[in-house]
Amino acid sequence: MTWYLCDMDDGILRAEPTKRAAKDWFRGWADTPRVNVHRVSAGDYYLTAAYDGGMYATSAFLMTAEVTARHAFDPGQRPLYPSAEHPYERVDRDEWEMPSHA
Repeated sequence: MTWYLCDMDDGILRAEPTKRAAKDWFRGWADTPRVNVHRVSAGDYYLTAAYDGGMYATSAFLMTAEVTARHAFDPGQRPLYPSAEHPYERVDRDEWEMPSHA
């Protein structure tokens, strides 16, 4: 099962094969020692970066493909961070890019 990290403004950030891998990627991307996980429903989580001193900053949704569609995200959209070799390298995506349906 593929897990998608999504942002309200940027759409699909990253796709990972496991929930743990997605959470670990988010921790590195947010450069945080801890991630708070809030379960919304089955396959639907809200992640928040937790910093020392109780500060909270960036957040993302973590969802399965089925759940992304219910929240108006498109799992066919190319992730902004697609590379396994360079996982934190953001690639450009045309704002109106249509997802591939291969």
